Amino acid sequence: MDNTFKTALNAILRPLVRHLIGRGWTYPALNALLKEAYVAEAESYDDTPEEVTHSRISLLTGIHRKDIKRLREDAARGAEVLVARGTNLAARVIAACAT
Repeated sequence: MDNTFKTALNAILRPLVRHLIGRGWTYPALNALLKEAYVAEAESYDDTPEEVTHSRISLLTGIHRKDIKRLREDAARGAEVLVARGTNLAARVIAACAT
């Protein structure tokens, strides 16, 4: 990773993480949310006419295919179970208020 980009990203992430900690968000909750964002972006990243497979998304994101399958199934059902998994009560309350 480019050191300049890494420094800039760290400058953005540190205040964000401080805010998340203050709101009761844990690392596992943020990690789950990041996985969801990575999968959603990877699905639309390529303009290929073929269906985007779990394997292709796994190669683009580094996320395990099992997690990709679960996340895509949750998204297809319109489920908001992601925030409920791995978050503490305060984070779930904030997520509920944001929707």
